[in-house]
Amino acid sequence: MTNISSEGRQDHGLGQDVATGPESVPRSTFMRRAAAGVLLGVAASAGDMLSPLKMLAAGKHATSAAAKVGVWLGNVKNVKPNQYLTYTDPKSGDPSVLIRLANGQFVSYDAVCTHAGCTVPYDSTQRLLVCPCHGARFDPARGAAVVGGPAPQPLAKLPIRVDTGGNVYALDAKPVPGKAPVNQLKPGPPASKVSGEENDDGTRSRGRKGSKNDGGD
Repeated sequence: MTNISSEGRQDHGLGQDVATGPESVPRSTFMRRAAAGVLLGVAASAGDMLSPLKMLAAGKHATSAAAKVGVWLGNVKNVKPNQYLTYTDPKSGDPSVLIRLANGQFVSYDAVCTHAGCTVPYDSTQRLLVCPCHGARFDPARGAAVVGGPAPQPLAKLPIRVDTGGNVYALDAKPVPGKAPVNQLKPGPPASKVSGEENDDGTRSRGRKGSKNDGGD
């Protein structure tokens, strides 16, 4: 026998009340809604926990993007393959070279010779960096590897970026806030100065370190 309580519920004898009122919600529906509410709460909490991680990741991305800008050195859109320019590395202060290889790729090296510190220019005839002091030779197409002479190791490679407009940036330094960028790229000396001849002022080209030995190799 089914009993109807004063609260409008029927007792079917199964220990479970089944609502009969127009505004009542079946227990199964109530449980589903409650479970959905718990899941939404957990998702919201997880979102709050992940927000700092997302902010940190965004910050790292912004820092990485800023690091790729570097210090503007000048523009190379008119530089042809097998030509080179000189500049002063903004980080070390060393004389440096920027070379456009025969394949069109740009590479840059610290021009201080690893043998005795003389400044090493590029010889477009040999397609090598040739030291005018003691004849060390470096191949810019092979990471400035030593291919002749007394140098004990390659020239240091400098990180650069060339954008689609031909602007060159040194990536080993950061721009100085409030300081306007200045073109630092200058045409390199002609090949005749690479063979060890003296400069116009009667001196030999030297790097930041200088050399105490002017003798042959």
